[in-house]
This record gives sequence, structure tokens and C-alpha cells, in this order.
Amino acid sequence: MELKRYGFILKGPGYDPEEHRAVLDSGSFRTQIVAVSSTEQACAAARILFDQGIQILELCGGFDQEAASRVVEALEGRIPVGRVVFDPVEARKAAAPLTAQDHEKAPTEDR
Repeated sequence: MELKRYGFILKGPGYDPEEHRAVLDSGSFRTQIVAVSSTEQACAAARILFDQGIQILELCGGFDQEAASRVVEALEGRIPVGRVVFDPVEARKAAAPLTAQDHEKAPTEDR
């Protein structure tokens, strides 16, 4: 079966899955994005996305392995669930707080 419907769940403080969501639809591929603030909300959102026809689900790096496993369980293994992870070097950078000054020094295409 050709992949045509993709779901992505991101997690961060204060997100409300009823309010913080987006759909990107090219006519031949549809991506549904939902933002949540807890693993419980992610499990509920995953079930809703499945009921809406997604074929594969990806979780942002804010989900550890235990939380990702809970989402898999909520879906009863019916579709593949992946999780964004960083390689060790990038994980160390992500763990360090990024200050506004660091951000100003970061290279961009515009500079």
C-alpha cells in the first residue's frame, strides 16, 4: 500500500490538541500534525489520527522510549510508530540550554 497519510505528534508545555493542530494536504499526500502537552493526550490524539486514516505516525523528540511505547500500546500495534531521536553529538547540544546570544551566533542562510 502506498503511503499517503502521515501523522506527527509533537509535545510541549501548554499545547492543547484541540487548538494546536495543522493539516498539510497536497492532494496526493496528507500530513496531520497535533501538538500535545502530555503522554495521555498523545495516546488520545494517536487514536483519533488513526481513526482519521493515518497510515504511519511519528512522535517528536519530546517523547522518551516509555512514552512512545504507551502510544504504540494505545494504537494496539495497528500502524507503525516512530520517534525522532538525535545522534549523540546533537543530543548533547539539545540538552544544553540555548541562550539568545548563542542563537545570534548561529549561522543562517540569510547571513
